Amino acid sequence: MRRLKLFGLITALSLILILAFIYGRTILTFLPPISELKVEAITLVQAILVGAGFYLAYVIISYMLSSAIARAGGKPGDVKMLMNFIRSIIIFIGILLVVSIFTGGGLTFATALGAFGGMFLGWSLQQPVTGLAAWFLVNIRRPFKVGDRIFLPAWGLIGDVLDVGMMYITLNQVGGTIGSE
Repeated sequence: MRRLKLFGLITALSLILILAFIYGRTILTFLPPISELKVEAITLVQAILVGAGFYLAYVIISYMLSSAIARAGGKPGDVKMLMNFIRSIIIFIGILLVVSIFTGGGLTFATALGAFGGMFLGWSLQQPVTGLAAWFLVNIRRPFKVGDRIFLPAWGLIGDVLDVGMMYITLNQVGGTIGSE
């Protein structure tokens, strides 16, 4: 099944590239004609050096992190998960940089990296920002304070408020049950 998916992916990419090469100017009007595309040797060398540099950086970073995690008593699954994440980031930045080299550089790379970086940060910080907004509203409206007994009907919990932190509200449960009990 895996070989079939890989074959299908390679076939689809090959077909797209061939069709873009043949009909690129008529379908995608923003592309220059094929006869005008000229790749200078220095541009190709720069792209190869960037690719080799990113590969070398990945090898060094993966060796350092995997040995540090192993020394700290981490599991092989943790190492694999972290290496996959780092590999994805390095490949993404490397592709953006190579595209920037072939398109003439300038602010293209910085703009693309800033846009995708901002989107990534917004996506990854969604829960902490939501928690911070909830803490802000709890402190502004003061529906309860430390020491109050509150009832959360959605979860069937009754408890005394021990702490109102920026991300969590700590309860000393005095009644009800939670789902894992």
